[in-house]
Amino acid sequence: MIAENPTDTLPLFSQWAFNWTRPDNLVGSVRYALEVRSKYERLLSNPDPSTFVMGYSDNPHFITFARIDEEQALIIVASTSLTTRESGMAYVPLCDCTLQPVWGTDVAHRGDGTISMEAELGNGHVLILEAGPDFPALRG
Repeated sequence: MIAENPTDTLPLFSQWAFNWTRPDNLVGSVRYALEVRSKYERLLSNPDPSTFVMGYSDNPHFITFARIDEEQALIIVASTSLTTRESGMAYVPLCDCTLQPVWGTDVAHRGDGTISMEAELGNGHVLILEAGPDFPALRG
């Protein structure tokens, strides 16, 4: 197996296989992905299940979720379709709370807060959005 695949013909080691030396190579994208991973390492590696919020979409090809802690929040929408461009609404529920009766009823109600966004993704693409300081879960 090794004799059949010498190092200079393998994509990661060969200049010609993936043409790493051309101006429009993947090196910049890989570096950026590593920067994103480093910036959000604490949040993304947090094992606490409360930092993971599963979302939903009107598009069955979307996977939607959020990672949220006291300092950072990321919303992720991913297309599972590798053959078509997909669009739709993505939703992430942020809170589920009891609303106490004050006037007009004696019954407590359930309330929820959900953020929604339109998304359009190419085949297999992923959208990662960082929440700003006005994001409800990050307010003090």
